[in-house]
Amino acid sequence: MKKPAQKPHVSITEQQFTRCNARSKRHGGECGQPAIKGRTKCRFHGGLSTGPKTELGKALIGLANRTHGFYTKEEKLARRFGYESLKAMQEAVNNVLEEMKQ
Repeated sequence: MKKPAQKPHVSITEQQFTRCNARSKRHGGECGQPAIKGRTKCRFHGGLSTGPKTELGKALIGLANRTHGFYTKEEKLARRFGYESLKAMQEAVNNVLEEMKQ
């Protein structure tokens, strides 16, 4: 008589969990801790964070993550007007120089 096949013992750490995908600075690997349910990060890497809730908090996060603002709409517009005024000044200088030659 055959014995029924037994399932191999699997510890709770070997069970299938979504793993934290935070990268290590030292070795470049993933954290590997179990992620918070429904999230991609563990409790150590921000899985419990709910993010900013107030308008002030959202604005502060936006300022903290902005490194230079070179590509914002306002900066692009300011540069364009700056280039246009510089071009106009160069044309005026060139016109004055041509008049001086004549």
